[in-house]
Amino acid sequence: MCAHLQAGQRVDFEGASYHVVATHVHKTRGRIVARTLLLTPSDATALGGDTTNQEVSSSQATQVFEKKYETSGVIGSIGCPMGAMTPPGQPAPAAALGSHAAPLLLGFDTEWQVVDGERLVLSVQISLRAAGGDEYVWVLWYPDTPVRFRLATVLAWFLADTATITGFAFLPAPKRARGAKRTGKETEKRKNGARDADRPLFHITLAGHYGIVDLTTMFDADKLLRQVDSIRRTLATVERPLFTQVWSDDRNRSRDLAVHVRDTMLLAPAKSKLKELGEALNFPKFAMPEEDMSNMARVRRESPWAFLCYAARDAEIARRWIEEMVGRNAVVPVTLSGQAASMLRDGIMAARAWTREQFDLEWRGLASVAENEYDRKANRLKPHKVLVPRPEASLILTAATHAFYGGRNEGMLFGIHHAAGSGWSDFDLSGAYPTAMCLVPDPDYSAAPRTLSGRLERGSIQPNDCLFGHVRFAFPPETAYPCLPVKDGQGRGLVFPLNGASWASAPELWLALELGCEIEFTQPAFLLPTTGQFSLGEGVKGLVLARKEATERYGKNSVQAVAAKERANSSYGKTAQGLQSKRAFSTRHAATRDTPPSLVTSAPQAALTTGLVRAVVSAAMHQLHERGYRIASVTTDGFLTDAPRDVLEGLDLFGLKRAFARARDMLVGSDTVWELKHRARSLVMLKTRGGFGVGTLDDAALPHAGAGYKVSGAARARVKALGKAEALAELFLRREGAIGFCFHALPSPGEYVKRQADGIGHDVDKEVSWEWDYKREPDPGTLVTNTVEIDGVIYEHVSYSTRPWSSIDEFINARAVAAEHPEAVKTVKQARAMAALIERRPAAIAAGVRHRGGLDRAGAISILRGIRSGLLAGDWFRHEWSESEGERPRPRVVDPESGEAILGRAVCERVGAVFDLKLDADDWKNAGRQARSTRVLYTALHHELAALGLSLRDSAGTIA
Repeated sequence: MCAHLQAGQRVDFEGASYHVVATHVHKTRGRIVARTLLLTPSDATALGGDTTNQEVSSSQATQVFEKKYETSGVIGSIGCPMGAMTPPGQPAPAAALGSHAAPLLLGFDTEWQVVDGERLVLSVQISLRAAGGDEYVWVLWYPDTPVRFRLATVLAWFLADTATITGFAFLPAPKRARGAKRTGKETEKRKNGARDADRPLFHITLAGHYGIVDLTTMFDADKLLRQVDSIRRTLATVERPLFTQVWSDDRNRSRDLAVHVRDTMLLAPAKSKLKELGEALNFPKFAMPEEDMSNMARVRRESPWAFLCYAARDAEIARRWIEEMVGRNAVVPVTLSGQAASMLRDGIMAARAWTREQFDLEWRGLASVAENEYDRKANRLKPHKVLVPRPEASLILTAATHAFYGGRNEGMLFGIHHAAGSGWSDFDLSGAYPTAMCLVPDPDYSAAPRTLSGRLERGSIQPNDCLFGHVRFAFPPETAYPCLPVKDGQGRGLVFPLNGASWASAPELWLALELGCEIEFTQPAFLLPTTGQFSLGEGVKGLVLARKEATERYGKNSVQAVAAKERANSSYGKTAQGLQSKRAFSTRHAATRDTPPSLVTSAPQAALTTGLVRAVVSAAMHQLHERGYRIASVTTDGFLTDAPRDVLEGLDLFGLKRAFARARDMLVGSDTVWELKHRARSLVMLKTRGGFGVGTLDDAALPHAGAGYKVSGAARARVKALGKAEALAELFLRREGAIGFCFHALPSPGEYVKRQADGIGHDVDKEVSWEWDYKREPDPGTLVTNTVEIDGVIYEHVSYSTRPWSSIDEFINARAVAAEHPEAVKTVKQARAMAALIERRPAAIAAGVRHRGGLDRAGAISILRGIRSGLLAGDWFRHEWSESEGERPRPRVVDPESGEAILGRAVCERVGAVFDLKLDADDWKNAGRQARSTRVLYTALHHELAALGLSLRDSAGTIA
């Protein structure tokens, strides 16, 4: 029990040792007793004397704050992440621990166990580093009975127990007449963090790993969620810190806290686990047997020393990782991308010697204006500054926002495909987005733009011009890979048809002209002059150098290097944040809200950056096709091809390679443009972002992209036996329909708020379709059955290549048919049937034929109508025309030899057998109605008509 651990004792676990520095007992106002321990690693120095107001070293602030605390999810003043980024000869300023410039960094973690469907909280651990560098872990040992404490209570006990270490001090409670209530103005000031000069805020950074699980163990979790912001399924304070008040045990003194909630998941590579962060820090998380992990209450009861060490280490890893990223007790950014945005802006401002206002005005085209906003709570107008487009930049910013798109993502092959010679290779554009950013010049909003209208001629623009416009286009019919994107209105990504109308940016317009495309502006467009400077490249260079330093220091695949890579690559995403409608649930507002722009959001730079990447990739695909090589799929900044590396590197990309190579050399000192990722002898291709390699080459990793599938169930054993790529290829080839899978999911932020979820996960069953997504049209001349051997079993599957749609409408039509027919397409017959359905649907709509029951049924009913109305003729029946006075002549279907009437049931059986449908007497009866007899569909029914021995009396394919 905790009571058996006294000050001076030593606890050991798996080679680690901690000394118990002190123990304390606290009581709540409800008389609940809680015990706390203060631990220090065995190699730490002894507890020093009073350190109140001791000065500590904080990271060099890179800029002033934009607001009092945070804006757009990014803290304005952050330290440099790596030693090499610190400007030489500039010592870090000193700041008092707990001040705004040096908040006390706390690693935060809890231990709990699920009992009868609810969490039983066992302990809270808080790790800290004192001003002198000593490390401590404070542990709150929960009573054996189920109980939860408020966060303010936990922090009050912690700060009281560690006051001599942190310099924290409670302050006398503010004097107010007995019974007097706080005024509305005082309440509003307190909510916004404003305090009297004699009662300064004490700033804390509370950092956990997947902290939403730990914070929701607090008694007041529902209120805490409304004071923090949800980001990527966890929590951090973005709009403002969490303001709270802590009281001394005697309730005579108090202190106001500003708690900056941070999460190491947001400051580490995506999907990083705490164990991986510990290993990267050479400070590994302790191992615990699975049976102990599921019963931590027993471990706490039977081995309290092991429990303490295990719990303490988790909190220490969280704090040490933050220190690794930004320094000790420094201001901490919210996310890696937020850190990247701040560093990017600092680099641009330094390169141009700009203030923040000049950066917004000259680089972003935004001016700061004062506006009055009515505050309902204060019942008055409150002035504040907002950024609005400067008048001369308004049209350019609007057009650039429309012309901004994501990456090019398409599948070009479906089924099994083999490659002779060098096999299939997966190439990526090296450092695609940081490199493209170096090619984007600064816009000159003060200069007069040039107006372009009518037809756009080759040679009239350059690939990095600041030009955005709405155009009509028509590529030559033989173009394999058109490069002008058209956005699907239903959110299914970009489609690249031969003809259409779309917003576009200069890189793709320039490449389209090189490919022989005819382009005409649908309205005048403005070509904005540039300054000839490339500030964006200067800004991103610092991020790339930080990545290079991390790689050299920790290794290419280290967590630190990967984090630095993600930070560098995410800088592009911050320039585009808020341009496209993205919504996320906000715990603070208990509603779904739009993602706001970042501090470096700028539509022209973002649109040109992503346009350049798409143009380089599209140019490579086109030139490889001209040389007879195939492209299996393209994903954002790379593609799968059967072209050898030397062929790819020999492409000039219409001149883009030289510019890209120069930019790479400027960034990293190497002009290498392409990077090899994976190789395979054969491919099994599914759809966009879906495909698997089969058969290794040169021990290279096999490509595998599951298009949203998560390995689960029996597939796990096959993945372990064959490897992920070949096991999932096998799963695709054996499928009978949608692929089901199950995964364990913890509650989402919305579930915590709306359903009072308590951090207990649940199994989620989902399905994913691996059928062709029809971003491109299957080429009917390439339909074949190919085979591949996996684990001694030979599989066969329909395989084909594709061609671009003529228009976006053809894609929409094909997707509608695919939605009506989700069944697996595995044979040539099934692929041809789908092609016929796609061809048939527009004709059915034009003819007014109902096809709710499917286009197959619509075709079968049309044939019944044709037989009954006399529009169709066959050798197995003839028509006898009867005339009744006052009525139209009506045919009767009879046997040509006997002259006896053929029953409708027999005709329905005959037609239904060809279509594999069940038709009944009602179908035959309805087919005879005059009002419907002319609404027929014969387009793409050639095979069925031939199988039934039928021919049209009228030569037209559709009779209306």
